[in-house]
Amino acid sequence: RDVINAVLAEQATNPYRAYIGIQELSQWVQREDWEAILDGFARCVRITRGEQERYSIDPSLFEHDEERYLYEAYQEAYSKLDGGNVDAFLNAFEPMLPAVTAYFDTVLVNAEDEKLRHNRIGLLQAIGAMQDGRADMSLLVGF
Repeated sequence: RDVINAVLAEQATNPYRAYIGIQELSQWVQREDWEAILDGFARCVRITRGEQERYSIDPSLFEHDEERYLYEAYQEAYSKLDGGNVDAFLNAFEPMLPAVTAYFDTVLVNAEDEKLRHNRIGLLQAIGAMQDGRADMSLLVGF
């Protein structure tokens, strides 16, 4: 039921596309590595949920290699979305997991410096937006 709600939250206006999205997400949640995939994505979204503003990303502000690594992984993943459905999103996001983990192990997102903090939040917001039009992953059990 949570899979249906997650997809309908983003695709209710297109029943056939939603049906395909539900089928795709149903397959993903049955995978052995699903918990790690969902948790990696959830880490990016949960920390930015309370933000009222959308922040841009300025790569020149990156202080850590892990920021650059995550940004490069995001750019690669985003280039593969191409308007696809849930499969496109999750197939693009899954290879980002090592970069996401390294980022959160090394980088303090809520830095005191406002420019750094906004830049870091902006990167995570961009990653979170990869789900837009596909599924609201926050509605899934375990998010």
